[in-house]
Amino acid sequence: MLTDSGLAGKTVFVTGGSRGIGRAIVELFSAEGADVTFLFRENTAAAAEVVAAGRAAGRQITAEQVDVRNPEGCAAAVAGRGPLRPHRRADQQCRTGPRQPPGVARG
Repeated sequence: MLTDSGLAGKTVFVTGGSRGIGRAIVELFSAEGADVTFLFRENTAAAAEVVAAGRAAGRQITAEQVDVRNPEGCAAAVAGRGPLRPHRRADQQCRTGPRQPPGVARG
């Protein structure tokens, strides 16, 4: 028997969510009922596939192309000027992409 993860209705922010373990994390959080926003750097097709699969399953998944190695882009993403704007908050974050500059993921 599965236990309630407590993620239903929560907002989760994932960096590097279009492929590999990042994608698996996006899918897991989404399957648990969270609204997921993830960042990706280059692979637009892979990101679109993750979003489409989630939406086909009735889940809220949003993707935004942001290079988290760029302090300005990363800061904008977490400061509410980027993909988190519709949610106005992130209840959880998971960084799976490249290392971010110090301080930018604390917005």
